Amino acid sequence: MARAPRSRQLLRFTIGALSAAGALLGALPLHSQAPGAPPFLPLLSTGLPAEPRFLETADLDGDGSPDLIVATAAGVLRFSPDGLGGLLPGVLVLPGEVRDIAIGDLNGDALPDLAVVDPAGIVQVHLGAPAGLMPGPVFPTGAPIAAVALEDWDGDGLLDLIHTAAAPGGEVLIRAGDGAGAFPAPPLAVGFGVRPAHLLALDLEGDGFLDLVVGDDLGPELAVLRGAGGGALGPVLPIPLSGPCRGLAAGDLDGSGVIDLIVLAESPTTFCGSAAIPHLAVGAGYLPQPPITGVCGPHDALLADLDLDGNLDLVTTDGGDLIPAVNWVDVRRGFGDGTFEDPLVAPVALATLGAPALLRIDLDGRPDLALPSFGPGPALDLYRNELSQGGAPFLRGDGNGNGVLEPLADAIHLLSWGFQGGDPPPCEAAADTNGDGVVGAIADAIALLGWQFAGGAAPPPPFPGCGPDPGGAALPCANPPPCP
Repeated sequence: MARAPRSRQLLRFTIGALSAAGALLGALPLHSQAPGAPPFLPLLSTGLPAEPRFLETADLDGDGSPDLIVATAAGVLRFSPDGLGGLLPGVLVLPGEVRDIAIGDLNGDALPDLAVVDPAGIVQVHLGAPAGLMPGPVFPTGAPIAAVALEDWDGDGLLDLIHTAAAPGGEVLIRAGDGAGAFPAPPLAVGFGVRPAHLLALDLEGDGFLDLVVGDDLGPELAVLRGAGGGALGPVLPIPLSGPCRGLAAGDLDGSGVIDLIVLAESPTTFCGSAAIPHLAVGAGYLPQPPITGVCGPHDALLADLDLDGNLDLVTTDGGDLIPAVNWVDVRRGFGDGTFEDPLVAPVALATLGAPALLRIDLDGRPDLALPSFGPGPALDLYRNELSQGGAPFLRGDGNGNGVLEPLADAIHLLSWGFQGGDPPPCEAAADTNGDGVVGAIADAIALLGWQFAGGAAPPPPFPGCGPDPGGAALPCANPPPCP
């Protein structure tokens, strides 16, 4: 019975010592975001040997982490994350002018292979090998290729080559793969538009059959080509547009379990002459929603959960048409019902923009942005994702992310991370015990122990129950803990 007061005195002494250490050493921030901060901040920029054409991600070096693959007018380069929030110097993996690339395992050896398209429409396959890429089959397609993908169209377990052609008329062609990197059979050809430059290949309906979404950038034509299985083509669903297609993205925008579309198209009714238009899947068709305002001359679009709240967010690269020397990246957080918040804007002073890609660079769990720049000198620009987490439930003070508030265990987890190289907090928002927008090993451990053992202030909401941050979480939650 006499030991409890001594234990409490010891705890108070420990808390006092930690408070003094905190005053001397300061907090150890993991991530913070000031109100009104742009969604992306410049991380690094690296020059390229020639004009960039296309970005893709794949683990080409076999280290278990995706690399950034950049197709340029002088060859294909691989940029690998350095594990410290940056990229290693680019490695030229294939020389020669490249128009487009598609990446996939063509021969079933679990190594990524490349189908490289040159400006004349000749496809060169390069097969992955432990020592690097090895030259494979080469074949001409007969016309310049505007878009390309490697997917299993006929369901035989082998990747097929799907591409569009612009001459002698618009076509979508599907070439069955033989499992060795070649496509010897005559292609399935479907006439479409004048220059079908935009292509998505995915299972839209969840029926196990691959479907294609194709948009023409010279005319107001967009269509869904339904797959019927076994390589057969099902019904073609035309989708009316107000003008030529400028980009496509796909994902479940409203939580219905069915894939919806984002279509970038020219629009005479908008300020800059173009718009992003959500098309929600309804029955066997797509219902266009009101155009998303603020999109100005979009170059491309991406859908991804940038703030880790479970809803898809929309990224568009805009500008150039209105102010030629200035472009920007717009980020619109998704509400999960097919609508989006007003845009958060990240200005980027580039002459023109290419299609962006997302890659986790700084290991905080959120995808960062890669942008190809064509001028004033060709470059690859990386931007750190600065979006705050937007609503996943958590329990304030749960430093070890087990879904239970255990002040001593949670404080020990924070201190071990801060001073002994222990695991970082699984959910930064939950670890921010004092709610100041910064995860500090000392400050947040002191706040938690002080509340439990020394009569200090209770953590701010969500507390003592589990829920979203009532003010909008200032920190991300890369691995949301269980929330009973």
